[in-house]
Amino acid sequence: MLDQVSCVRIFRALANPHRLHVLLAGVEAVRSGCCTSEFAKPADCQKAVAKALGIGRSTMSYHMKELAACGLVRVERDGQKVSWSLDPRGVTLLREFVAQLDGAEGLARPDAIFTESDVPVDGA
Repeated sequence: MLDQVSCVRIFRALANPHRLHVLLAGVEAVRSGCCTSEFAKPADCQKAVAKALGIGRSTMSYHMKELAACGLVRVERDGQKVSWSLDPRGVTLLREFVAQLDGAEGLARPDAIFTESDVPVDGA
């Protein structure tokens, strides 16, 4: 069964457009290889993403903490060094949510939409 509370936390975090940009820019930086070489330091990668988005390091850190709090990002600390990575559990949860929508595009018809009169009123 889908953990709806965790889904709400994730979607609430991603509803912030800056946070969504931070997450997607971080994923793209890893995909492009700028953060995965043996010479890349996590701090350098975070600086590069922050610079590309035009945000300060403290803003970047704030958004990463929020993404960690909702379960999309993991934080690993080693002294002063802080590393961020996608949390596979959060990504899996998003995949499960999207999988429940699979095939639902056929339901996107005007005659398939319920109206307010279809929704019971509290106490009725």
